Amino acid sequence: MFAAGTLLVSIVLAADAGRVPVDTIELLDRFGIAAESPPPGQPWLSKLHRQSVMALANGREAELSGNVALAFEAYRDAVSADRNNEAAWLGLARLGRAVNDRSLEMEAWKQRLVLCPRDADALRVMATSALRSHRDDEALSLLLRRRDVPSHDSPLEMARWDAALGVQLMRVGETRTAEELVAAARATLMPLAVSLPGNSRERHRWSLVLQQLVTEGSRPLARELAAARLAGNALTNRGDRGRFASTCIAIDAADGNTDRTIELIRSLPQTDLRLKTHFREALTPAEMWTHASTIHATLGNTAGAMVLLEEAIKRDENLPLALNNLGYMLLEQGLDQSRAAGMIEEAWERDPESPSNLDSLGWLRVAQGRLADDPAGRGALSLLREAARRSDQLDPVILEHLGDAESQAGESESARRTWRHALSVLSHPEFEKEKLRTFDLIQSGDWGIRVTSSRDLYDLEFGTNADRLRAKLGVEDGGAN
Repeated sequence: MFAAGTLLVSIVLAADAGRVPVDTIELLDRFGIAAESPPPGQPWLSKLHRQSVMALANGREAELSGNVALAFEAYRDAVSADRNNEAAWLGLARLGRAVNDRSLEMEAWKQRLVLCPRDADALRVMATSALRSHRDDEALSLLLRRRDVPSHDSPLEMARWDAALGVQLMRVGETRTAEELVAAARATLMPLAVSLPGNSRERHRWSLVLQQLVTEGSRPLARELAAARLAGNALTNRGDRGRFASTCIAIDAADGNTDRTIELIRSLPQTDLRLKTHFREALTPAEMWTHASTIHATLGNTAGAMVLLEEAIKRDENLPLALNNLGYMLLEQGLDQSRAAGMIEEAWERDPESPSNLDSLGWLRVAQGRLADDPAGRGALSLLREAARRSDQLDPVILEHLGDAESQAGESESARRTWRHALSVLSHPEFEKEKLRTFDLIQSGDWGIRVTSSRDLYDLEFGTNADRLRAKLGVEDGGAN
């Protein structure tokens, strides 16, 4: 285990290579990490060694001919005869990646690294795994070791690794070294963000690098690079402009930084506003502000989402989505209820079949005490029942609202049935799986970057619903039956 503290490391900028030299051997020694050395294998002339070599040759031949199953068996035979056959482990790592068998691939790379402590590819794979799994002590060790071995990394990739190392060194108190590494990474990456072309190859590379930076703790740098890429002249593809705009807004939302999103949208050409999933046709300014507010709300920045919706409504006071969302947020927070009512009514009149609009209006009617239909219009019960029907009785929020309306109307048994149904939806494993898949698609598909776990997004939206429903049903009805 590493202990936080201050290490006295002398850092001098390397003028020839433009990199910050880090004495990785000294650092590893000070952290108490022993030098890696491969264990001895089977004796060269032994029967087991010969068996391992023959199996390795068979595996390579099968792999080259495309016979994955036979190659797997041969490589497994090779490492069974001699566990220290590093070439066979490398073959298994390739096969694991080819067939998308993550456990096989990682087991093979782990063994390969034991046998070849200075293998740049093994260090890359294992360091990435440690960073993504937040095994920080292991990640720091691997990053230090990787920096000290020759590799074929591009300047962009080298800068990404330095940024990751900087984050880990900052964690253990190596502030000066960390800051210099991150500054050097930024100095390398910013010119590349502006100058590299906007072709398909660079699109893939930058998407990967930005995702790596976010995952590995360099979210501010990723946001700066995405904005620079968006502002530069290299992006001629409309989809790319939409992708980087979405990425910037998603990072802002994760940081709770509404002002940065406002500045970004105002800096963009107002006749050419695009997001990742809305790139074919330019969005109107009101639509752009509304979609940005949805991203912020999904990531828990409700106050910021309301600010963005106000901007949307300034530009188009008749947009149903903006009216409904802001009206509902005002209603939920007990703010300006008269204005909230007007917005919700207007949104429903413009789109009366939307389950969200029906739910908002029904919930407003509950607050107004108008439960049944009357000469002035529809009441909460009919509105919420239609909302539940249009959402296939599978939206636990709408169902909870309906149960509340039924309870206030004195329909106690109906209310309890509805609440139990809402709880059963929330408790069903397929509901959770489907929502997690949806949040996966939102991040990778709509935003172009994963800024948090889909589990966190699920908890933000549904984390308190089940407990609230159980409280309404009482302890004896706490199940989902």
